[in-house]
Parts: sequence; C-alpha cells; structure tokens
Amino acid sequence: MRRWKRWLKSCPLILPLSMPYRLWLALSYYLPLLSRIPRWLIRSREHSNFTYNLTESSKRCLADVVSIATGVDWTTAAGYISEFEQEFDSLDAHCRQILSDGADRYLTDPGAKPGRRLAYYALVRALKPRVVVEAGAARGLGTCIVAAALRRNAAEGRPGKVHAVDVEATAGALIRVPYQTFADLSISDSEGFLRQFPAPVDLFIYDIVNEAEFELRQYRAIEKQLGGRSVLLSVWTTGALREFAGQTGRHHVTFRDEPADHWHPGCRIAIAY
Repeated sequence: MRRWKRWLKSCPLILPLSMPYRLWLALSYYLPLLSRIPRWLIRSREHSNFTYNLTESSKRCLADVVSIATGVDWTTAAGYISEFEQEFDSLDAHCRQILSDGADRYLTDPGAKPGRRLAYYALVRALKPRVVVEAGAARGLGTCIVAAALRRNAAEGRPGKVHAVDVEATAGALIRVPYQTFADLSISDSEGFLRQFPAPVDLFIYDIVNEAEFELRQYRAIEKQLGGRSVLLSVWTTGALREFAGQTGRHHVTFRDEPADHWHPGCRIAIAY
C-alpha cells in the first residue's frame, strides 16, 4: 500500500486524475453559502447594507476584540454581547413598525438583525462613554443599537448620548422614542459637523463611504476632541484608521464577522484604541 501511494504521488497523471476531487474540495467551501441564496431571494428584499445575525463562534471572537480594545475581561465582554438578546425583541418591533410603512419598504428588511453593529453595543457597554459620535446614520439602526446600550448604562448610573450625523435629509427614520431619548441626529456635512463638535468624544464610529482619503479627513476633523482613552471604529478597512492610529499612538485591530444563515461572506470592521 505504501509503495502504491508513493508511485501515485510521482505519477504525471495525478494532476488530471485529481481534478474532480480538487473541484469538489474547492466547491465544498462555497456550496453552503450558495445554498442559502434561493431562500434569501424569497424572504429578503435587500439590495445593499445587508442585515444578518452573527454565528455563536463569531460572537465569541467579537468578545475577544472588545476585551482587547476596552480592557474589560472576556467574560464581561461576552456578557454584553449576550445581553443584546434582551434588547432585540423591543428593537426588532420598533424597526418593523417604522420600516414596514417606509418609502423604501420594498427594498428593506424590516427587522433589527445587528450584524457588525453588535460591536457598537458591546463597546458602548464596556466603555461607558458619555459622548458617542456616529458619522453616517442611514436609517438609524446603528444609532438605535448604541442608544439601547446607553440606556443600560444610564440605568447603572453612567449616562451618555450618541450624536449622529448624516448628509441625507431622509436619514434617521428609526431614531424615534424610546431611542431618541439617548440619541440625536444632525443633517449636515460630516466633516464640518465634526470640526465644530463642542465636547470630548469617547467613542467615534465611522460609517459613511469606503474611501480612504475621505475617511482619514473625518478622523482629522474630530482629532482635537479625542482623548487618550477614546476609541474609534470604522465599518471599512481602507487602511485610513490604521494610518490614523499609528500617527496618534493608538493600537489597531480588525474583526471579520460571520453571518448566520446568510449568503453574505461577512464584513470587516477596524478599531483603534
């Protein structure tokens, strides 16, 4: 048997003969994702900004990243991530009520699947920030998730508020009571808004466009309001946050999420701390 295996490995025909196996091996990595597409086509309406839940494995990895970036122990970080499940039902109902009658209701899934935004919740719970600034609000799902975490913080005697900014006049449809208590939205050019922001910023979230030069300008605009313990998060990994982190003496880490029951391969976020 060993002699046969040695001969097979050295046989010039091994490459064409192994192609069916190698094809099956390659496809085995993608077939589970491809098999999810038909169900998504029927059940989902989304064309972009895909929403999904994370796998349990991805949540554990996210707890690693949150622990590293904030200094809380892993068990505490994982607890905050699990805690979001207690917020989900009310947030999901809030989103369904508003988005089901929205102007883009035929292009939007009405629920509140957090995806990468679960990192927002865990970071806010771990950092206990007084001021969060979010550049790019879109419909406001991320803003509401941050507000839900701030509401928990306030109940523990650590109040805070999220200040979202977006250039689109239609942005922020979800930012209503009860989340509006802990959030406000400005319709404005983000760079000008950030340069004039009057208070120290504990957590800055960048969620606008996937352009490194534009992204770096936002960090420059808010730089004077950042303290040594301020944390920055970008939903893009253009390299802009890594560059800014290096220039301001911060560490930089990235995280790639893993969608549960969705064809999307997942998104990466970058965190500087």
